[in-house]
Amino acid sequence: MTQSPILRLPLEVLQIIIDLAPTVSQLSLSLLSKIFHSLSIRSLYTRISLHQSSSVIAFCRTLVSNSHAANAVRYLSITYFQLIDPSKIYFSSYYTLISRALQRTPNIQHLNLNVHDPNYIISLSNISLHRLVHFTCHLNVTPALVTFLNAHPKINYLELSTQDDVIFGDSPTVSIPDINLPALEYFSGNGDCIEALGSSTRLKAALVFWDVMDANPQLTISALARSSSETLNLLSCRRRGWNLDLLEVISQKLPDLSALCVNNVLVVDTHPTELTLSAIKGCLTRFTRLEKLVIHCVDVFQFDEIESRPDDDFATVTEWGEACSSLCEITLPHSNSLSWFRIAENMWIPDPRDPIGVNWLFERVVARTYPGWERVIDNLEERVRKSNSNPDIFERSFARVRGFLEGDPDADFDSDEESAGEDYEPGKEAAVDAVSEDEQHSELGDGELAPWGLPFIRIDSSQA
Repeated sequence: MTQSPILRLPLEVLQIIIDLAPTVSQLSLSLLSKIFHSLSIRSLYTRISLHQSSSVIAFCRTLVSNSHAANAVRYLSITYFQLIDPSKIYFSSYYTLISRALQRTPNIQHLNLNVHDPNYIISLSNISLHRLVHFTCHLNVTPALVTFLNAHPKINYLELSTQDDVIFGDSPTVSIPDINLPALEYFSGNGDCIEALGSSTRLKAALVFWDVMDANPQLTISALARSSSETLNLLSCRRRGWNLDLLEVISQKLPDLSALCVNNVLVVDTHPTELTLSAIKGCLTRFTRLEKLVIHCVDVFQFDEIESRPDDDFATVTEWGEACSSLCEITLPHSNSLSWFRIAENMWIPDPRDPIGVNWLFERVVARTYPGWERVIDNLEERVRKSNSNPDIFERSFARVRGFLEGDPDADFDSDEESAGEDYEPGKEAAVDAVSEDEQHSELGDGELAPWGLPFIRIDSSQA
């Protein structure tokens, strides 16, 4: 029998083809031959997400009986709600089956147990996943869980007890040993869990939650400062109230942060008072290299939609930028997530991608009420000279803008054809705009720079 031409391709090429196929096609390909079955199983079982206990049972039985499928698993997520009736619990064999399946997955790297069933700790007993680097668990921190964590020193990302009503351990009297993860760089979880991290931890980013408004964040921030003051770049916090005390302790203990996000969970939502804004400004003076600041208000009941105040926000970011010279990006509460960017000295503009910000900026420029706009033109001219573009293309536009700002009636923004005169060519301006946009994207790279060439720091909003 003549061999099919596709089977003459190297196995790694066939694997890429199957990986790019949709799941339905992969299932069909697995029935063609032993080769396609083997390659399809590898693609189908690389990333698994389960949302029902019945699916968990079927999946674990497959792993126990099929070593090829078990070896293919790299990502496993189990997510479902706790049983409504606490009296209805699973037999111990259910958790034993999960444990047996996990023991047969030597290549698993991401494990997410997004369940609130405390008996799941049975599934983690006496297993070792040598390649595990990402672990998410909504179980309470207990000695058994700490034992599992300490047996996996390669864990780089850890998420523990993200719910607000966390109970630390099975009993308040239980002593919790330290969590020693030398490779840990990213943490998300309840503030109490931070205190359990060993002194050898060197975090780069932390997303921390507190359960009650009167919780004292002093111990948590102090623990972060002791272990990660030299390495921590990003800190995101979620806590009830306006959290001025939280900002105060962060500015004192962690002045070298690069990015700070504070989510204020409010029952009755209002605009911050002048006293609150002034207190935040006082905290900002302590930061030495803070580049991004996000202060967000979470309206729990959403009684009213509070309107943004761009004029007031502009005055606020200008004052805060003067207090902290390293700031490049600020997002204020009740601004509809509108970010402000520093473009020259202490000069700020709203995000040009935001319709509200663009409209506000346009109105201020046309009315000649935006202070120091000539510095923006200077900044743009400097950027053009440093780029690969031909500066001559933009000279006429810059001259027209300068003349307009200086009140020259002959420099108003007429049509492109009338302004260009004999040199006008239909479509030329659009081509220039396209070239300019391409160069901007080239300069921004793969998302490493924000608008106007400012540093951009990624924050996982889903964790905030």
